Amino acid sequence: MFILAGLSLHAQDNRIYYEELKAPNKLHFSANTHIVEISGKVEMAQYSGSGVFVLKENMGSDQWGQRTYKWHFVDTTGTYLARNVDMEPIGPFRPLYFDEGVTINNNRTLCIMDKYGKVVSDLKNYAFVGNRFVDGAVLAAGERYQEGNSQYHKVNFIGRNGKVIYPNLSWKVDHWDIMSGLPEVFPISEGLRCYYDFTSKKYGYIDEAGKVVIAPKYSAAHGFSEGLAAVKMETEDGDKWGFIDKTGKVVINPKFRFEPRDFHDGWSVVTKNSGNKTLLDMEGNTVNMDCKILNDFLGGFTYLETSEQKQFIVNKELKGVEVWASRNRISLYGMDVVHPVRDYSKQILCWDPQGVYDEKYFPLVYPDYGQFSYLGDGLFWYNNQAAGGESGPFRPNGERVLVFRQSEF
Repeated sequence: MFILAGLSLHAQDNRIYYEELKAPNKLHFSANTHIVEISGKVEMAQYSGSGVFVLKENMGSDQWGQRTYKWHFVDTTGTYLARNVDMEPIGPFRPLYFDEGVTINNNRTLCIMDKYGKVVSDLKNYAFVGNRFVDGAVLAAGERYQEGNSQYHKVNFIGRNGKVIYPNLSWKVDHWDIMSGLPEVFPISEGLRCYYDFTSKKYGYIDEAGKVVIAPKYSAAHGFSEGLAAVKMETEDGDKWGFIDKTGKVVINPKFRFEPRDFHDGWSVVTKNSGNKTLLDMEGNTVNMDCKILNDFLGGFTYLETSEQKQFIVNKELKGVEVWASRNRISLYGMDVVHPVRDYSKQILCWDPQGVYDEKYFPLVYPDYGQFSYLGDGLFWYNNQAAGGESGPFRPNGERVLVFRQSEF
């Protein structure tokens, strides 16, 4: 049996969260809390992960009964970076991501914009642009043109200045193939970027200069993690997933029908034909375990639930402690949404049975009015409908960072 009791869960970069619906404490103000007064009501405060909130302010109805909105950019000190930004959506709002200092406004005006609302590059010569820059690149499709009975676009990678960055990678793409949008650009991982070749309709890899390192020949692919990348290859028994190294050499033979996860701390999570999950090491060996739930390793730990409904927190040596939580809500730091639950389990090691903890066992004091979300950069978001719609981000120690509050006048 791989589970051993008595494991210490201290880790330098790991935070383990234990969630409880009812907390004795509430969020608190501090000397660093900033009040952001608005005239209307906050309808949306999207966080880009780089210190900028995109604030949508509901100003009520105009004389014709139509709702009116204002859009602003606010930083984490409560300072307005830009007011009344021209970004009213045509159709559904497309989120803004201030990656590397700029964002792509795909709403009313197609352009590259900085966090002060200034247009860095006009994209009027393009018909479609992806949602966000990833390591300095995004896909863009030029204006539609006619060739014979068909319509096409020229697709390139462009940089933050709006100019083509990989001139050797250019495709003539059928208009209908990109009507639903351009694929998201892969990040550069361990010096290589996975990319989609529109001509062969396969995935390959380029270096940071755009030179093709591994030819596009995979029907699906991941970025590299710990020296290996999951790719989907043709076999005599249909397309299956395996792993390659950065030269394109197959390191783990394609034998998985279901998409595996990337390697973390020397382990990948793979799915059996039964739907249950197990672990795969970097030599291609699987572990004799059968899990209904198995998370990726994060900071040296994972959470799992066996087919016998036993739950464990386990380290990368597969030693761990048995735990219990209702509705399987023990989760690791980094989840997009933290779901608070009621849990009357026994104490886990030296943990108090209430609260959420980081590696120093500081309890998180959080609001008693329901669910909250993790934004990124160590910030969480809450909404307090009982306080007139007051909302804002807070830190894991319960300190409020910003409070968006409707002004009295």
